[in-house]
Amino acid sequence: MNNKTIGYTLIGISAALGGVLLTYITSLSRASQQLLCATTPHCSSIASSLNLSHLAVGILAAAFSLGIYMTFFRNESAALLRTEATVREALHRIEQESNTKLGDEKFNAVLQALTENERKILLAVREHEGISQHMLRLKTGLSKAKVSSVLTEFKKRGLVRKEEQGKTFSVYLSDAF
Repeated sequence: MNNKTIGYTLIGISAALGGVLLTYITSLSRASQQLLCATTPHCSSIASSLNLSHLAVGILAAAFSLGIYMTFFRNESAALLRTEATVREALHRIEQESNTKLGDEKFNAVLQALTENERKILLAVREHEGISQHMLRLKTGLSKAKVSSVLTEFKKRGLVRKEEQGKTFSVYLSDAF
């Protein structure tokens, strides 16, 4: 296949998928408005879907741009291979940045649902990955029992993981963030 054919194909596919995705985003936005999801935690699935759909729009825009480029500006197959590698790297970078942003958004959404003491502990764990329970107690000013019970609850919810370090545990955020 030559570059122009691939370019036209990319433009067509990304335009069609873009239309479908735009319809999906519009329906999610309407559902969000109808449920008044601006501040309720039970609407996090709608927010997550919107975030993922925005990522998909970015990827489709990159594919559409590549299609335009291939159709009108490049005719050499060697240049195409270099372009494909660059696009893959750019898409990988965009995906990493998007995952980081999603992780931050998830973390902030979780913080909103926690009590003040739970927030203190989770923020301290995020600030000092691998912090010991003893240091958590000192950083937060909470009792040993309170820190232990909150960490146990966090572990059940999948927010943190604990690794044994001698006679104590080091606490880390889960991979969800």
